[in-house]
Amino acid sequence: MDKIHIIFTARMVREKGTLVLIEAAELLRQGYEQKADFWLCGGLSKNPNALSEQELRQHCDGEYIQWLGFRSDVKELLRRASIVAFPSYYREGVPRSLIEAAAIGRPIVTTNSIGCKDTVIDGYNGFLVPVKDSAALAEKIKILIDDKALRYRMGANSRKMAERDFSLDTVVSKHLEVYRRLS
Repeated sequence: MDKIHIIFTARMVREKGTLVLIEAAELLRQGYEQKADFWLCGGLSKNPNALSEQELRQHCDGEYIQWLGFRSDVKELLRRASIVAFPSYYREGVPRSLIEAAAIGRPIVTTNSIGCKDTVIDGYNGFLVPVKDSAALAEKIKILIDDKALRYRMGANSRKMAERDFSLDTVVSKHLEVYRRLS
């Protein structure tokens, strides 16, 4: 059986929820290490709250939890992944990584916080969890690992949502409407 890949794409900064995801993965390790793995995809950052390479290597075992570093093949990684987890508490706009996850048709587990919550209708195309709650994150990821049909349904719904809400035409139209109201 192929493993279910849970992917996180972001700069390796604490507020992006990197350590929260690692904690959630550890909560699931005992029952899910043979079924799933976690991919942390993203480069190091000069942000004062960034994780160092040493910290990442300490938390990532290279098998169950893998730090992939900066990658230019994110689209291919998203295609190979089954679930996108993004437990950010960074003051996001609408995160590009979540728009990409929706566009590729993946279920999303993210925080009920500014920006992130604009990409998920809870229970429709993924789940919203409280900020800094690794147990809630683990529980929602577990639900998706255990239910293939739900993963597929939520992934298809993500794609529909991306086409409806995040297409270039939709975004341009929304911006033009804002400009009209301001003038």
